[in-house]
Amino acid sequence: MITQIPTPFHLLPMTATITPAAVTIPASGMPTQAFSVGSVTVACNLQPTRTAEGLQYQRDTGNATFDLFIAPVDTGGTAVGLTPTQFKTARAVVGGVTYRVVGQAMDPITNGCIYQLLLEVDT
Repeated sequence: MITQIPTPFHLLPMTATITPAAVTIPASGMPTQAFSVGSVTVACNLQPTRTAEGLQYQRDTGNATFDLFIAPVDTGGTAVGLTPTQFKTARAVVGGVTYRVVGQAMDPITNGCIYQLLLEVDT
């Protein structure tokens, strides 16, 4: 029997508000996104990432990316119920800065005690 590792809240000193996008496609065919409902606030830790190219060639690759590690439960203790599709179209606000989530939430240790999101600064 595999025991779930407890979430390391002592390593998640910040909070993030993650809001999925509501995508609508009008008759014109141009999709629009609205970020107004379904947000969750979770404990997190934001870390800058480095790309292999940036490390290898010592140059800026143009996109500032960050790893956001989040708890699987919100600040009230309720499980985060966002689907993979909702994560892919979400934005996250951490420390007053808005980021765009790039891709799905990953479970880096495949135990469900912490999730990882890749973020880009939303300009």
